[in-house]
Amino acid sequence: MTAQIARSFFLTFSGIEYKMETQSGFVEKIFKTLIHLKPVLSVDPISGLPTFSIDVGSELKPESLQAILSLIEMKSKTKKIVVVMHEFQDIGNLKNANEVLAILRGQIQYQKNIPYLFSGSIRKKIDQIFTDAGSPLLKSALPMVVGPIPYEEFSVFILEKFQIEKKTINDELLKKIFTICRNISGDIQQFCEALWSVSAYQETLSHKTFDKALNLIFAREAQSYEIILSELTTFQLKCLDAIARHGGKKVLSQELLKSAGGVAPASMKKALQRMLQRRFLLHDQGEYKFFNPFFRAWLVTNGF
Repeated sequence: MTAQIARSFFLTFSGIEYKMETQSGFVEKIFKTLIHLKPVLSVDPISGLPTFSIDVGSELKPESLQAILSLIEMKSKTKKIVVVMHEFQDIGNLKNANEVLAILRGQIQYQKNIPYLFSGSIRKKIDQIFTDAGSPLLKSALPMVVGPIPYEEFSVFILEKFQIEKKTINDELLKKIFTICRNISGDIQQFCEALWSVSAYQETLSHKTFDKALNLIFAREAQSYEIILSELTTFQLKCLDAIARHGGKKVLSQELLKSAGGVAPASMKKALQRMLQRRFLLHDQGEYKFFNPFFRAWLVTNGF
């Protein structure tokens, strides 16, 4: 069992007021319980809140996981706690995934006053954890699909924010932003922040401003793009570039295969599997989509 699981639980305590918890000895209990994981306490430079981290090379034993859950239960008696496990489907990548899930269920089912939220970006995998007949967490959670915020609501919010500095953005440009970001709120916010950064007070934003914002994002993310390229073969890059240009609904169409260099369907399937494993792409509702829509735009812009 890897330290990756423990890291999720450490996030539970990120919002604890350090002085109060030090006085109660809670922080000390955490360190004593998980000493073999080499825990480190630091301060988040943005929020100013205490942050726990652990040695990623440490091995988390079953009894350690049980101890973490017990610490959460103990703390819930004096402070309201909500446990959020992000990218929960990654537990399935562990060799002893069922053992981990069994421990979770064994402890969580008795913690009736602690809400647990399991979130994930790969719907199929996280659904399997709670619907597969052989999973220890079968029917242990209520499913909730978080869809995009309706354009009518989100656009009003965005326009109000730009109005703070009397910046004007028309409906056509706003819809262009939603399109490139696939209506995903986090990506829309990222793009709008870049748009804000490249525009001036009282400016009327245009397609030229849009391009400036996109180039700013490219510059900020250049290093991560280079890392992705270093992990791809020339063939895989051609396949990824073809999907960026033609979309991911008909990945075995003659048009897309030709765009990828005339590859065989079997070769394309193998390349897709590799890119799914590396999380460059995700498969959702019959379509292959980019995890990062700006990386897709960068591929199209640079003409690979």
